[in-house]
Amino acid sequence: MEALKERFLANMDRHPEASWEDVAEKLADPAKAAVVAWMEETGGEPDVVALGGGWAIVDCSKEVPAGRRSICYDQAARLKRKKFPPESSAQELLKVRGVRTKLPL
Repeated sequence: MEALKERFLANMDRHPEASWEDVAEKLADPAKAAVVAWMEETGGEPDVVALGGGWAIVDCSKEVPAGRRSICYDQAARLKRKKFPPESSAQELLKVRGVRTKLPL
């Protein structure tokens, strides 16, 4: 959480109306905190981004983190790959982690 706080404070232009106290309160939910920790562990740079009147945790790294490369978007795309199919897909990784997409923070 310390890395997220540092990134949050260094990039206030991504979330001009948000305060760290508000974000920390919402991330007190262990499931949400675990997702942020996983994003950090896999080499990402999660930060809070203002979206449509709310906030979202978004990976702001410049390229796909090493811990999340060589995957397809979903299971259907993964299964269509005949040569060197990846072991997983983005959707499958998120499901295992209990992450739901398109939800406000």
